[in-house]
Amino acid sequence: MAPPKIAGLYEVRRTLKDGTEVLNYRVKIVRKAFKVDKLFNADELEEAIELINASKSFTGKNKIKLLEEEQKQRKQIIEDFLKDPPLKLYIDKYIEKYINPKYVSFDPKTDEGKFKLRNYKSTLSFFKHIKETKIPKRADEKWELSSLIYKHIEEKKSLGDFKPSEISEIEINEFISALLKKGLRPLSVQRYLTHLSNVFKKVRYLNPDLKSLRNPCLDYDKDLLKDHGNLIEKKHFRLSEDDRKKLFEELEKYPNPEMKWIIELMLFTALRRSEVVLLKWSQVRENSLYLTQTKSGKPRTVYLIPQAKELLKAIPKRPNDDRVFTYSVLGFDGSLVKFMERIGIKTKSHGFRKESISNFIEEIGAGNSLLIATFLGLGVKKVEETIEHEQALNPNLQTQADILKSVGHKNSSVTQNHYFSLKK
Repeated sequence: MAPPKIAGLYEVRRTLKDGTEVLNYRVKIVRKAFKVDKLFNADELEEAIELINASKSFTGKNKIKLLEEEQKQRKQIIEDFLKDPPLKLYIDKYIEKYINPKYVSFDPKTDEGKFKLRNYKSTLSFFKHIKETKIPKRADEKWELSSLIYKHIEEKKSLGDFKPSEISEIEINEFISALLKKGLRPLSVQRYLTHLSNVFKKVRYLNPDLKSLRNPCLDYDKDLLKDHGNLIEKKHFRLSEDDRKKLFEELEKYPNPEMKWIIELMLFTALRRSEVVLLKWSQVRENSLYLTQTKSGKPRTVYLIPQAKELLKAIPKRPNDDRVFTYSVLGFDGSLVKFMERIGIKTKSHGFRKESISNFIEEIGAGNSLLIATFLGLGVKKVEETIEHEQALNPNLQTQADILKSVGHKNSSVTQNHYFSLKK
């Protein structure tokens, strides 16, 4: 059906590469202070005619101008969104690219699989709360005159709706304050900051246009956490001689010998609860353990002192079972809590890890955190945080501090990561 002959309406016929003919209608109007040039599909002929009719009246022209302005704004919003999307999309991309691959293959029916699934769900929960936590919008601050007094109107939006470029240390401070108001402890808030910081570390790879964006999580006000729970004052647990005697006397009576073996192995190696409970015989070497199930997700080597090697040799192996112990992580934790409460020693599994690190520091010396960290497969900073008093520098290169100076490193982490290793 041929279109009616209307001024400003034109047929446009095109042939695609595959030979298909396409019909469009073009509306082109050029008048003083008013121009329209728009293409319509074949089934939009009535809309094209309606546009021409509307252009003949003053009211219609204004409506057309408003519609075109709205379309331009909508187009600009879409372009801005695609160029610099909000943080929540970067978080989703981070999860897809860096978190999901860690959990692509595991059997949720096994103890190890159940633990991985729990960690995965916990990580996703952290990011969900990060995206949904509301903080003030600095850019949209408003004031209103009320009873002759200017009153600040605080508008809030979810952190996930901010663009990364809009988030500075001020927004991070607001995020911290919002979490503290919800009743979270400073250590829990720090875990949120760690997850968020990891996203900002990868933003430059997810969007090259943001390669110079500084990680705002590095510059937050540390006093916000110090004032809410004394973050610096960490709980120090040490086993007294009486506690140690009572502990092992009661462990000898415990019906499941694995409880004693696990606690002993933690004291000999400073392993985390999940690392020791889920340990496999295939990870046990002659003089070390090669851990793959770690908190950071990165494999690490832990060296064995003679007592640890003797302990592992004494633990019986089960046919067709690579696991050293039969406990699940949560099953062991629940049994341990009840056991420690019954014998009257106040600590959880992490207390044995701390005790182990402290024992190594006492045996080897507080000035040798690099050696201790490498031996236990820990970050050297973690060990140095445990050391309360630094030893005086020895001018004869007998302390770690002087050795680091001699190789040109002020930071012991640099030496540990690049130049220091023990023979396996």
